[in-house]
Amino acid sequence: MMGCAVMVALLSGCTHHPTDAEKRTVSELTTSMQTQGLGRYLIDLPPTWRFGSGDVTLYYGLGTDFKTVEVTVIDQGVTPTQFQAAVAWRAKRIQDISNNKTYRSMLAGTWPVDVRVDDGKGDQNREAVLLRYYDDTTLDIGFDHELHLLLGSTYVQLSAKSYEGLDPSTEATAQVDSRLKTLARQIFLVTDPARTGPGFILGPIVIDGPQDHEQATLKFYDPQRRDVTLEIDSSAVTPDESPHLLNRIDRDITASGTPIHVLRRGKHDFAGMAGEEALGSMKEEVDSDKGYVHSILFAGETYRTDPGLLRPSLALRLTAGGNVSWMSDAERATRRAAPDYLMNPRRLPNIIVVYNDPADAAPSPPPVEASLTDHEAIAVWDAILPTIRPRPGAVAPPKPKEPLPPSSISREQAERDRQTLDAFIASGPGNEPEH
Repeated sequence: MMGCAVMVALLSGCTHHPTDAEKRTVSELTTSMQTQGLGRYLIDLPPTWRFGSGDVTLYYGLGTDFKTVEVTVIDQGVTPTQFQAAVAWRAKRIQDISNNKTYRSMLAGTWPVDVRVDDGKGDQNREAVLLRYYDDTTLDIGFDHELHLLLGSTYVQLSAKSYEGLDPSTEATAQVDSRLKTLARQIFLVTDPARTGPGFILGPIVIDGPQDHEQATLKFYDPQRRDVTLEIDSSAVTPDESPHLLNRIDRDITASGTPIHVLRRGKHDFAGMAGEEALGSMKEEVDSDKGYVHSILFAGETYRTDPGLLRPSLALRLTAGGNVSWMSDAERATRRAAPDYLMNPRRLPNIIVVYNDPADAAPSPPPVEASLTDHEAIAVWDAILPTIRPRPGAVAPPKPKEPLPPSSISREQAERDRQTLDAFIASGPGNEPEH
């Protein structure tokens, strides 16, 4: 059944009258919104919202032989001691695994990397360690490359693969190592997203490299309402999603049989591109005794005919209620004080199988009631979407071709040389004068 917010457009009938509490919440969330970086774009979000997590895959080349590097923001507020301990712990866990082909350790080595820069963008508090290890316990070709980078207190991981000798198109291990080292010197901390300049902004960092394509996921959350998440997928040059959002929503709802209360759906252009949106809420069952909780799921997508770094497809999902995936500030502070901070078995590579992880045995917490009403969520959504806009200077202008050096030959000499060349060509075989 279509919801009241949709029916009002058709019948001018049922209209929601916001309560005083809803008005206060909407004012709190939509007044003094803060500008955040969103890849090559900007977005304004409620003042308390934070960057939660994110990663981007960078593509070099758009043909069949493209290469990739994945960049992930691991955490912020990390001390050098915590960073060094986390990298050493990870290396030790990999070193303890044997390669069944070589009968040696899976770890090929660790190396400190000099990632200092001297161009005025930031030479302070930068350190990095490169790890290389076999990709598979049963093969002696194929490496995973990881460059662990600490920028101030922001921990970033760069990841890539090499399969040297597998076929002529594969890169040598030294080439992949070199790409990671070069890229690490092209990553900087963001102070003002609107004035950052060229590059892809991923939360607290900007990546100012020569990539041809970027595919990213960024998540923002509200620390005061930890059930609220805004997830944004960005893809630079890939074609638009097909079928479009509204067709997929109808198909998925029909297949799942989930009762969705439709708040609004239809065309909604944003970010300077054509778009669609589908806003809905639902009741999620807690258990047979406790009944249901109210949850919210909003989705929006952009469509364009001219994809590129400055015309990415954007897919937004705003959720509230259901599972809480963000720690409180108190939990985060406790975690940072623990000696095993960042030493998370779940972050280990796939070659290491972790058994009996206490986190796997712990029961999942029950879903929670959405901390936003439908009216509040729609107001926040409608405040955010119009602010998504291209970031000034996000793509550097193409470098002009270097001019040819000025000729030292006079115009008269050039004309004599031309006449000499013409006479030489005319005297060649097959160009003899007719008698």
